Formats: sequence, C-alpha cells, structure tokens
Amino acid sequence: FWKGHDLRFLDRQNGIAVKVFNPLDRNLPPPFNYLLEYDRVDARMHGKALIIDGDTAIVGGRNVGAEYFRRDAEDYFSDFEVLVRGEASDDIRTAFDRFWNDSLARDYAEFAPGQAPHPRRSALGTSRDITEPRQTLDSLLNRHRIFGAEAVLHMDTPDKVRVGSGSGGSIASEGALSALSEARESVLIVTPYFIPGDEATATLIGLARRGVRLRVVTNSLGSTNHPSVHAGYLKHRKRLLNAGVEIFEYRPGVLRPYQTSGRGHAPVTTLHSKVMLIDGTTTITGSMNFDARSLHKNSELLVELVSPSLHQWVEEWIEDTLLKSSYALRLAEDGKVVWQAQGQNGRTVRSTEPNHDLGSLTVSLLFALTGLDSAL
Repeated sequence: FWKGHDLRFLDRQNGIAVKVFNPLDRNLPPPFNYLLEYDRVDARMHGKALIIDGDTAIVGGRNVGAEYFRRDAEDYFSDFEVLVRGEASDDIRTAFDRFWNDSLARDYAEFAPGQAPHPRRSALGTSRDITEPRQTLDSLLNRHRIFGAEAVLHMDTPDKVRVGSGSGGSIASEGALSALSEARESVLIVTPYFIPGDEATATLIGLARRGVRLRVVTNSLGSTNHPSVHAGYLKHRKRLLNAGVEIFEYRPGVLRPYQTSGRGHAPVTTLHSKVMLIDGTTTITGSMNFDARSLHKNSELLVELVSPSLHQWVEEWIEDTLLKSSYALRLAEDGKVVWQAQGQNGRTVRSTEPNHDLGSLTVSLLFALTGLDSAL
C-alpha cells in the first residue's frame, strides 16, 4: 500500500507531523471494519485547507495527489480554490486545530508502527520542485486579481463523523442550502458529483419555478472518475430539465476507448471544482459536493464570500472555461435527453450518453438499478 509508505516517509522527516483522522482498525481486514462499524468508517473528514503561517489559507476542492497537480500522465482533475487572508483565515486555522486535537485523530506512528518508507520516496530530496519553488506567493498574487469580501466560514465539527451518518449536525451543508434557498434571481452550481436526492431536487425545482435562473455544471459519464456516482443523478435529470433547470455536463476532452488490457483509457480531464454562485453577490466554495454523502455524512469546509466583483469574475471564468467545454442538456420533443456541444461546424447534437466506454456505462446502469443514492 504505497500511500501508507509515503505518509510514513513524511512522518519521519524533521518538522513534519502526520495524523490520520478516523482510521480503519488495522487489526481487522477492511471488510470487517465496514461490517462492524459501518456508520463510523463510512463517514469521512472531507474538508480541504492549506494554512500558511496562520494568516493565509487556501480553501477549495483539491486533494494532495499527483493527478491534482498535473503530475499524472493518465488523468487530471480540474479544480477551483480561493486564497483567503484576514479574520477568515483565523477561523480556518481554529477549525483545523479542532480536528487535529480531536480524539479521532491519531498519530501516524501509532496507527502504523514500524512501517518502512517506500524506497522510491528517497528521490524526493533531490527534486527541484521541492527545494526550489517555481514562484513566490507574492509573484503569484501579482498575476491574479485580489478581492475584498465579507467572509463566513461553514465548517463541520468532528462530531458529525463521530455520531454516525445523518445525525451529527451538518453545519457546512446547512449554511450552503440556507443561502441557496434564499436565492431570488440566479444560482450557478459547479459540482463534480451531483446526486441531489429527492429533498434537494425538490428545492432546486422550487427555485426554478419561482423564477430563479438555475444552472448546474457537473461531469458527464465520459469525464467522471466514478461512474456509479453518475448513476445517482440519472433519475433526477429529466425532472430537473422539465422544471427549467439548465444542466451542463463537462466533456472529457478525449475519448476513453474501452480496453480489456493495458492502461484502459486515454488521458482524461475530470471536473473536480465545487462552486456555488448566488444572486450576483455570493460565492461559496470549498470541499462540499452536491450529494447525500457531503450533505449528511462527511465533514466539510466551505467559505462563503460576499463580493459582487468576485462573483462576476468567477461567473465569467465558469462561462468562458467550463460551459464552453460542456454539453448543454435539453429535452427533445419526444421527452428524451439530448446533448448539445459547440463544434467547429456549429452545434452538434447527440441522443445518447456521449464519450463513455462500455465499462463506465455498465457500472452506471447497475448502480442506477440499486437506488442506493445515499451510499454513493
């Protein structure tokens, strides 16, 4: 298990400490953990924040992994995050400390005693990317716009994971859904995994029928890295389109031909950004997907930023970058879903799930038959 070796390698370095939150019991095979403590181990710490010197924090959906930093030749995840300075960064640091000091957070040395570091990790010491940063933070900030905003942090506590699924107080999702329910003019949601469920679907349909322009951008079957998740929103898709919700599915950029051997697919870009824009003023981003797992099980971290200029900048980025790289879904006269994409020769229309492979389609259909939305 090479990721475990990597963590042990980091934990052994001077000045670096690693903890594992709510780990599996290594004295039992993983399947037994789920059989004996399903509610606990199925709820995860999903928040993501990089906090620097206590006064700067980067919040978004990006995990720490090669594919999230364009270091994986096979796949790449497209992400979005914000750099926050000011009082909000203090709140984020406090939230981090709450998890770090919680009884569910265990020192990695205790969790995996005696584990030897992976041999190939020794090459890290000579990497120029590690020893010589490409650019300073100040030079990066000079290339990007800086916005003043009123910031509110919505952060779940460890209790959400501790008490089990659905009963721990979903602070992050409640904050996001409360802001969403108060929308009066427009909502734009970007989420890689879109499983609204019956309750959230009713909320979205209610907004659309109230005259709110509602747009949702999510992965297509061809771009998602979890075909099972794609199945979770299929049964809601037509209802949302019928109600006037505009749905866009992100294109993978390249086809993924099904192969029985070898690598299995060509390089693919998967949408992993998580953003919600409301009424021209509010931008919400962080770790929360629009699915039951984020809403009720996992602990999440969101920052809500009130700034018309930031909202406009993010909306223009989404429209110029994501919407132009997505299929626009529509209902044909016979009630079937069609996918519209802008091509060199004008808009092309597809009548079946585009850019999928046989394996992804099979997994999606099988999960669609189970109806286990909350487990996805």
